[in-house]
Amino acid sequence: DNESTDDGMVPYGKHMTAMALLSVLSSQLDKIVLFVFFGPVSLASFWVASVLPQEFGRFISLIVSTFFPRITKSNSDDGLKLTRKIFILISVVTVALSILYFMIAPFLFEMILPKYKEAALMSSVLMFAYTTIPYYSLWQYFISKKKIKKLYTINLIEPVLLFAGYIVLVPYWGMWGIIVALVIKSSLLNLFSVFYFIKYEN
Repeated sequence: DNESTDDGMVPYGKHMTAMALLSVLSSQLDKIVLFVFFGPVSLASFWVASVLPQEFGRFISLIVSTFFPRITKSNSDDGLKLTRKIFILISVVTVALSILYFMIAPFLFEMILPKYKEAALMSSVLMFAYTTIPYYSLWQYFISKKKIKKLYTINLIEPVLLFAGYIVLVPYWGMWGIIVALVIKSSLLNLFSVFYFIKYEN
């Protein structure tokens, strides 16, 4: 029946909107901290260093999202098994990509952006922070199965991890404190995903 509706979709949509706002806040937190504490010059340097890693990160997230229909159509067990396979695949691809970018970034900046060649190392580390996001596959699984509590938890954990990292690291390491906090956040969220898969297997 084309006129049938899922009464749970509207409340679920509201939850997803609230979580999207948390995600937007998390994604802009580093820029806010940079501008407030270091000024527009540092913000410009960070933008130059992060533009390619962020674009690759978006591309990786799009690849992960292409598996969403298959996960949604699967039952919980099969969907989680598929999610684990996606997690492993994306982990291998993104780590390899980060290593490759680390090797070519100095030459890339020397040729294209010689005024910002000192940002090559920063960009290499940001590539790891922004692209090693296989944990997105687990988030997709939670979304497909409407696990609202878990989704709220992870959407709250992400900005909390970043904010805590900035408070601890930025006073000592400045702009590098922001970068290290981003790496720690991605690493911890991936570890959370690994522990979740292990718990499921046991």
